[in-house]
Amino acid sequence: MTRLDCSVEKCAYNDDNCCRLKRIDVKGAEAKISSETECGSFADRACDCAKSDAGCACKDTDVHCDAVACKFNDDHNCSANHIGIAKNCTSDHCDTECASFEC
Repeated sequence: MTRLDCSVEKCAYNDDNCCRLKRIDVKGAEAKISSETECGSFADRACDCAKSDAGCACKDTDVHCDAVACKFNDDHNCSANHIGIAKNCTSDHCDTECASFEC
């Protein structure tokens, strides 16, 4: 398992920078930089409503990863001891990214 920190406050699974999911998916099969990745498990919490009831928030998470160029990708599983999911904002929209991606 990977130690995961998530700074995407608007995700329904985020609970004080911890993910309530036991497994997440990182997308970005052709990614060469972190901004070309995204958390495929992100669910928008459109308001500051109650968090998703997906389970207890924890730091240890299984990470399935499609970013095959990442040095931590081991047969579509993340082998990093610690990763961060962060906001990736441009002038017209916000998304998520795996901030720990290394080509």
